Amino acid sequence: PRLKDLRAQLTPAFLAKLHALLRRRTVRVELPLTKAEARYTLNTTLFRTGVRQAFMPGAEFSGLVPTGEVRVGDFLHKATLVLDEGRPADDDAAPRQASSTAAQQPADVELALTRPFLFVLRRSGDGCILLVGVVRELKEPQQQ
Repeated sequence: PRLKDLRAQLTPAFLAKLHALLRRRTVRVELPLTKAEARYTLNTTLFRTGVRQAFMPGAEFSGLVPTGEVRVGDFLHKATLVLDEGRPADDDAAPRQASSTAAQQPADVELALTRPFLFVLRRSGDGCILLVGVVRELKEPQQQ
């Protein structure tokens, strides 16, 4: 199936049904180092849900700003997902190597992501969808 067709099916009910079919397995995953970013303006969404006053001239922000007319111009949301070998995100100088423990464990399934893929991050307790994304550009890991 095409990614956009699959993405259209990703309802909470579909994911709950899919999750019920999963079984615990040891999986060895090979994937490119990936950084996915998204940025959205939430003005319209907030306005539709009743948050209007903050965007209007004369909005009440006296608890934040003592004087002057202040209002919200744009309310932005940015999400960044980094897929790597578990290094801290700001540690670009660290050598890139897989965990020796993970490399030694035998895997029931091996999966190499060499094509564009879709990912879903769900909260384990209630299945709430936290993030859905598509990685289209795959880059080879840099040798160090």
